[in-house]
Parts: sequence; structure tokens; C-alpha cells
Amino acid sequence: MKKTARTTTRALIATGLAAGLVVGTQVGPVAAAAPPAPNPNLAVSCGLDVVLAIDASYSIKSSDHTLVQMKQTMNNLVKAFADKNTRVGIVTFNIAADRAVPLTYVTSQSTAPGGVHRDAIGVNSRTGYKSAWGTNWQRALDAVRTTFQGARPGVSKLAVFVSDGAPNLKGNETAVEKPISTAWTRATAAAVPVANALKASGVHMLAVGTGKALAPHDDQYKDALMQVSGTDVVPPAALDARTVDLVMQEDLAALTAQFRTLAAQALDAPGCSYLSVQPTPRKLTYGTTGLTVRASLTGQSRTPLAGRVVRLESRVPGGSWSTLRTGKTNAAGQLTVSTSTKKTREYRGIFAGAGGQAAATSATTSVLVVPKVTLKISKHRVKRVAHVVFKGKVKPRKAVKKILLQKKIHNGWVKQAKTKPKAHGKYRFERTITSKGKWRVYAKATGTFGDGHSKKVKLKV
Repeated sequence: MKKTARTTTRALIATGLAAGLVVGTQVGPVAAAAPPAPNPNLAVSCGLDVVLAIDASYSIKSSDHTLVQMKQTMNNLVKAFADKNTRVGIVTFNIAADRAVPLTYVTSQSTAPGGVHRDAIGVNSRTGYKSAWGTNWQRALDAVRTTFQGARPGVSKLAVFVSDGAPNLKGNETAVEKPISTAWTRATAAAVPVANALKASGVHMLAVGTGKALAPHDDQYKDALMQVSGTDVVPPAALDARTVDLVMQEDLAALTAQFRTLAAQALDAPGCSYLSVQPTPRKLTYGTTGLTVRASLTGQSRTPLAGRVVRLESRVPGGSWSTLRTGKTNAAGQLTVSTSTKKTREYRGIFAGAGGQAAATSATTSVLVVPKVTLKISKHRVKRVAHVVFKGKVKPRKAVKKILLQKKIHNGWVKQAKTKPKAHGKYRFERTITSKGKWRVYAKATGTFGDGHSKKVKLKV
């Protein structure tokens, strides 16, 4: 399916740009302005390489959508591709651009708290990317192009460019040119050749307009977004993952729904197989049991593939893969195994392909094993001033390099003393207590173990 009704509109946009015009406002000539190149269609496939470029300028933060709402939406956009043989890289931009995440498989684990995608985006102003002044599309698109250097051969490529409108900086500029209309025009002109280069390499450019880009009197923002993407705009056009160039959407919940639709359309080729592996729990205390690893195999339109042979494998990080179980999927397309581990382990599933379904290998997921930490105190209630002993054990001892005694102060845990584990993992702290509070012992781990901590204890006065 080819795009046909774009040449005239693109020519008009390019003519206006070369003449130094933005929505009828003359701002002077722009040297060597490049016309927007045709946007290649996005081929429906069994996996994508996606780079998400997120506007982190102050205008996004101060628009109708708060930074928290925007981050929630960006997390939801990434989740739309979870466990679908899709890798997502993340770029954030304002005065500069930051390649926050290289192309990395999206899984339910990477989008959960502590996951690489979730951590890069964050959930509020204190986590993930930060807002700053300025909007430099040229540097943002350069970062997108660099991220795509790690793309898989033969895999469809999609750049999702989220912004609230026209850029005001280009190159290494640190000050906005006056008048602002000149800055908009020249900064957009600088971004277009980079977008063209992405298109020429087979990347489908999808711009998303939000915030100020939707204001009725800010049509120049929409025009700028069209210059780096194309003229198939939703609305009024119907959403088609293969051809859509620009989505204008103020309702963030609706934007999330649109991306779920887009992901479903783009990853719905006949014969596709999608295999995911989910260990539960993802964090395991040393010496405990109850670990379950479940593989889920689906096909076109996420239909469960029953009766297919799947092999579950495991390894310690950096080690060799070994078979955990081989078996046929049930009616829900799942294969489950109950197991245990005393070391941090990685898991994956392999489907060799059968019955017209393509072969598939899941993304690697992991279970983090943390030391077991016990804690006993000599007394739970004190009178003004008292001598209190905190003691216990850590297991395995060799996995722990440092033991911290911590007290809860306000909303955080603050170190009060430190030691190293003794024979058999034993430790002991002695403190003079003058006030009530909550205490715990924190074990700093080594190697592939994660840090662990005891249950908190409460001292009363």
C-alpha cells in the first residue's frame, strides 16, 4: 500500500520553509532548506525496532499535561510493545539530547519498577528524565539516528517523536534566536535533513503532537511536526500503523489506546509467533522456595498457540544455557515449571516453529536472589536511655560484603553503623537508644546477588 496524496502538500510546506514562512509570517530566507522526504510505509512484521524520542522541555511540563501524566503515558506507550519481539530505545531532548536506553527488548520486566525502560522514563519529577529549557529537534533526531545503528537487519524500524511543537534551537546553540518565529523556522529547517536521512534508511517517522501542539492558534507547531514526518494526520485520517505520520492527541488515555492499536496492527503478520517468559516472584530470598517460571506462546492477533513444543532454559548471568524443561503448551498456550534457585538466574524460552508458525525465542528475564537477613533485638521498649543489642545472621555469608544498621528517618532509611559478617554470617550492633523509632539491618551484596534487608523492628519509649 503506497502513499499517493502527499507530494503536493510536501511541496507547499517545503516552498514555505525555503521562503522563510511559517503560517504566513515572513521571517527571512533560510539557507539550503531541504524539502521533507517521503515517509516509508511501516511494514507489518513479527517484531519491531522502535526509538521513542520524548520532548523533555519546560513547555511540556507547563502545558495542560503535567510531567507526571506525560511520564505515565510514555510508560504506557512502551508497554504496548511488551513481550512482542520488539526492542525500544529511548531518547529524551530539550536543549540537548540524551540517549537514555539503547535498543532493548521490551518485556513485562523491563517496564516494571526497576526495569530499564521504566527507570529511564520514571513516574514523577524525582525519577527518570528531567525537564530543562529549550527544544532542539536536530540533536534529538541525531540521537535517534545513532540509536538505530544497533537495529536488527530485516526488522521494521519505527521512530516515535513526541513533542508539543516547533523547536527553537539547532546545532549546538545555547540561546534562542530573535524573533522567535525566526528561531522556529530555522530550527525546523535544521531538523528536516536529519529526519530525511532516517526515512532514507528505512525508518518510518511517526510524530505525536501533544500539549501546545493542539492549541487552535498554534498551527505552526503542527506544520513543524508534519515536516519531520508527513501529511497523514490522525485525526482526520483513520489510524493505520503502516501509513500514519502524525497523531494529534490531547487525551492521554486515548493516546495510550491508539498506541495499543498501532502495536497490534504493526505486529500482526500471518505466521508470527510471540514467546514470553515470566518468572514469579522476580526477587527471591536465599533459601526460600516457590519459584514458578511460565512461558506463554501466542500467534496472530495474540491467539494462544496450544500443543506446541517449547523449551525453557536457565543460566547464571554470563554462564551457559541449560534446559529446565521441554514440553507442550496447554490450551492457553502456556508451559509452566516449578523450580528453585540459590543464585540469581536468567530464563528464556525457545519455540522451534511448527504448524505454519515462525520460530521464536523469548527475551531473557531474570530472578534476583538476595541474602537472607535475620534480626533480633535485646529489648523492644526502653525508658529514655537504654543500651540495645541488634544481632542476627546473613546467608550466604560470602555473598555479603557489608552490613548496615539503619533507622527510619522521615521517608528514608539512614545508616547508623556498619560492620562485616563474622563466622557463620553472624553480626552484632550495640547502640544507646534515646528515642523511639523503626530499625532494620541492610546487607550490601557482592557478585550477582542483590542487596537484602531484615524485617523492620519498632522500638518504643
